[in-house]
Amino acid sequence: MPTPIASLLAELEAGGQLPPAQAAAIAEAERTRPFSLHYELRALLYLGITLLVGGVGVLIYQHIDSIGHGVIIGAIALTMSASFAYAVRHLGPFTWGEAPRTSIAADYLLVLSCLLFLVLEGYLQVQYQLFGTSYGLATVLPAGLFFGLAYRFDHRGVLSMAITALAAWVGVSVAPLELFSNSDFLWHALSLPALLLGVGLVAAGLASELLNRKRHFAFTYLSLGSNVALLAAMNLLFDAGKGQGFGWLLLV
Repeated sequence: MPTPIASLLAELEAGGQLPPAQAAAIAEAERTRPFSLHYELRALLYLGITLLVGGVGVLIYQHIDSIGHGVIIGAIALTMSASFAYAVRHLGPFTWGEAPRTSIAADYLLVLSCLLFLVLEGYLQVQYQLFGTSYGLATVLPAGLFFGLAYRFDHRGVLSMAITALAAWVGVSVAPLELFSNSDFLWHALSLPALLLGVGLVAAGLASELLNRKRHFAFTYLSLGSNVALLAAMNLLFDAGKGQGFGWLLLV
């Protein structure tokens, strides 16, 4: 089956708009040009970092008695600090536009340092009750940190992590105990806060676009915010006990 380029060249050549020699040269150039694996390699790198952090968690769980808490905490903190230091070393000047990439490795090491921060925070909470029962503080802290890092390092991956942490903070703040005990993801008490969160994220995306402040972040805000708002509105729509189905139907 001919490719779209080959069909276009054949059509132009048949209409006399393109000489045969030039059409052959263009077809040869298209056939031999390098195939980009940019997005595939980036996906593999992100997957590798995620698997690495997950493997570290499993390793800690399996050998926690033989390794010792101090060694585990020190190793996580050292790896996190080294990854973050490398990212800072290649940090460019701040701009409200899209910053040029100075190092691909620094982008992924920044993600790794953020994931290790979550691992370290969770480990300290489980072993030493660092935050006690203040679960909201345990979620809002990484949210604020990741938002700052996302804007300073111009990193959409860290921005997605910040939005996820913000959503976790909203859930924990509204219903800290039910969030862990109730298996219904769209529990009715969380639907309205989730809807407000989604609308807020959409507004943030539109504001970044209109005000020309990190406009390339708008897609992340809009995609995540619209999905959260849609799911929450749909749950409110089908919540038979509310008696407000028509209003939520109009909103959806």
